[in-house]
Amino acid sequence: MPQNDIIPTQSIKLTGVITGTLETLFNYDENDRLTSYTYSGVPSNIIYDSEGKIIQFSNYTYNYDSLDRVSGVTQTNSALFTNIATNYTYNNNNLVLTSYTHYTYSSSGTTNYIERQYEYNTDNKITTVTETASENSYSTKVKLFYNTQGNVSQIINEASYDNGLTYTITETQTFSYDNKKNPGILTLNKLGIDNPQSIFNLAELYDQSPENYVFFRTCIYNNNNITQVAIQGDSYSSLKEYDYVYNEFDYPISAEVTHSNGDVTSKNWIYEITETP
Repeated sequence: MPQNDIIPTQSIKLTGVITGTLETLFNYDENDRLTSYTYSGVPSNIIYDSEGKIIQFSNYTYNYDSLDRVSGVTQTNSALFTNIATNYTYNNNNLVLTSYTHYTYSSSGTTNYIERQYEYNTDNKITTVTETASENSYSTKVKLFYNTQGNVSQIINEASYDNGLTYTITETQTFSYDNKKNPGILTLNKLGIDNPQSIFNLAELYDQSPENYVFFRTCIYNNNNITQVAIQGDSYSSLKEYDYVYNEFDYPISAEVTHSNGDVTSKNWIYEITETP
């Protein structure tokens, strides 16, 4: 075939996200695999084993079982916490069934734990996370609902003060979306991950996290981009709306975010497009 008759192939990858004055930059290898990122000026490396599994992600180290599922994660000690680790069990569909996390306060030497139980719908999407933490006198339950696009449409937070016998709604979050592509999914795929319910935290790119505590939270990356977030609590409410500009690939390149208090903030995405003949 003559050279001028060949249609070039285009590939796209996200190289940066700017939220206000906060910048996140992403770096890739020659195969477009994500190898490191810099968040708020702090660099983090991503290391893979010979089979392509992630064994280090920033300050987290991952272990796998015989079925190549993440069996445990440890986190580097910080000024506040040491001995930070979690273990996972799975159901018959290879979805996380339970997680058990422990951490120790550096100052007191006191060790605490967090137990989580996960439930799923027939599409293998998380519908409920029940969490008990030794530091609390209550347990929490997070219920997730989805729209026909597969995006999280609503999150209901509940709390129980009688050892899980009854739960009371504490907050409801409602989401609307566009029909364009979410750059979070694009970048998650550059890690070799096709499950949008990931334990890998891409700063500034995931949309929801159904757990209460910050340790080893599940990050949910929706298929499309959030256009509105409405939050209703017992004595408060808020609304956030996004107005996007998109590129030729249907990914957002900028957004103007209007908050219920009248503040307007901005968010920008930077891409690199490569053409291969």
